[in-house]
Amino acid sequence: MFSTGPRASLRTLSHIRPQIRHTCGRRSPIIRSIHSQSHASSTGRLGIAGSTLVLLGGVLAYQSFAHPTLRLDAPASTPEKKSKIVQNEQVTRFWERPGVFLWGSNSGRVAAPDSDETFVKAPRRVSFFDGYILRDLQISHDMGVAVLENGDLMQWGKGYAPDCRAPVVTFEGKDIVKVGLSEDRIVALSSSGKVYSIPFSKEEQELFAKPTESSGLPFWKSISESKTSYRDLTPIREKVVDIAVGLEHTVMLTARGKVFTAAGASYNFPLKGQLGIPGMSWESKPKPYDTPQEVKDLEQFKVTKIAAGNYHSVAADKDGKIFVWGDNTKGQLGLEFTDESIPKPKLLPRRVFYKGEGVKTKLQGIFAGGYNTYFTLETNTPNEDFNKPATQTYDVFACGHGLHGSLGTGFYAHAQAAPQKIKSISGLTEYSERKAGLVPINTSYLTVGGSHTAVIMSNQQNVGASDIDFGNDILFFGGNEFYQLGNGKRTNQNVPTYISPIDVGSGKKSDDRFQVVPGKKVKFLDQNLKNRSAKIEQRVVAGRGLTGCYAKTA
Repeated sequence: MFSTGPRASLRTLSHIRPQIRHTCGRRSPIIRSIHSQSHASSTGRLGIAGSTLVLLGGVLAYQSFAHPTLRLDAPASTPEKKSKIVQNEQVTRFWERPGVFLWGSNSGRVAAPDSDETFVKAPRRVSFFDGYILRDLQISHDMGVAVLENGDLMQWGKGYAPDCRAPVVTFEGKDIVKVGLSEDRIVALSSSGKVYSIPFSKEEQELFAKPTESSGLPFWKSISESKTSYRDLTPIREKVVDIAVGLEHTVMLTARGKVFTAAGASYNFPLKGQLGIPGMSWESKPKPYDTPQEVKDLEQFKVTKIAAGNYHSVAADKDGKIFVWGDNTKGQLGLEFTDESIPKPKLLPRRVFYKGEGVKTKLQGIFAGGYNTYFTLETNTPNEDFNKPATQTYDVFACGHGLHGSLGTGFYAHAQAAPQKIKSISGLTEYSERKAGLVPINTSYLTVGGSHTAVIMSNQQNVGASDIDFGNDILFFGGNEFYQLGNGKRTNQNVPTYISPIDVGSGKKSDDRFQVVPGKKVKFLDQNLKNRSAKIEQRVVAGRGLTGCYAKTA
């Protein structure tokens, strides 16, 4: 249950809905609600009462005056039983019939493949994927790619074929575990550490050069041409364990902690420094043009994390050192603005996050997309009473483009260089019955689209322990020009906000909030209408102009 004490807060500028559950072995209800430290309102809806231009950290920004409602209790007219049923239903329905939900832009027939609607304004189940368990899902305006449970790729959208109305399997037999989308190619990572680059379009898959492949037993192999055109981006004598993909480039992390980069698009070569190779130009590009090259400035560090935005790259080593390079015109590298790109990795000093003395920090994660970068950190602040332990908190920072609200700080800024703490999702606590006290709330992960972001919290969840199931809180913020935030509106959101549950039955309106279901082994009806059992979790992905939610193998 979330704390009601002075440090309590998921200080979100949105409707906050309560959640009721029972303690294990007891029948007395406990109200699980989130409280604000810094905002209050007597109105019932979020509205803009006025606005002003302010100077924030040297950046011209637009700030709204309005403060949203913080709903700390359920409406008096809502019976407790109804609230329980609605909250529990989104969990049980996911277990009974896993699937894919999409919302946002449908100009490329990705959110709703069988519809000609321009937008899908609220989360909608894609019936084709009912019962499917996926390894990964990535989406953009004109391309949807799913990694099936067996490692094959399935595509849909106008980017694949103008007349495509349903997903089709296009790339088989490589045991793919993760994919990323550039502006016109799919970059896929296999379980064996190979990286493949595949054209979006069916036409190019059929017409572009196809490599030869061997198949059969070691002592009796046959050589044949691949059914689909692809390029192998795997660095020589390396096993790749992670990939991050921008519009024109790919970042690869190897098992030895080395970082390699390569061109990731067919028609535009990355020339904004995002490869991390000083002196790289069209004239000096490698041959073939997408040959992977090691980022030599990082060779003395064992890198463990990577991320990529449209035209920039981020990496972090095992000690939490953060390195950034590429385009910085929006401040997305966390460094002072530069018209010139930064062509090689530059260390981002820890002092850009915390100015105070004695604060111990540990990097939790790095996330990037569009023109933004996000950092999650654990902090331990010394207590004024030396006899008491340090205060542990988890904070989220953002930098880069903020005109759509994707900084999450309450401001609309053209650019923000110094990383800013997103206060509404930082320093949060909740009450732990097991520890009989307050514990800090971490973030599980962020997923970053072209102009919007979703953050999934690691708050306490309850699945199958009692008669009421609930998952991890998820909040959305940033651009909403394509209805990609999933709240049915088209206004941008400059602070994290909840949306309603995505699957509570046809025509139902809920006072509860969407929560992500954590991993659990359950029985369900698969795509072949057969009962089976598997460990699955719900996963959310923010794409370019739309958002998706799917059942992932856990």
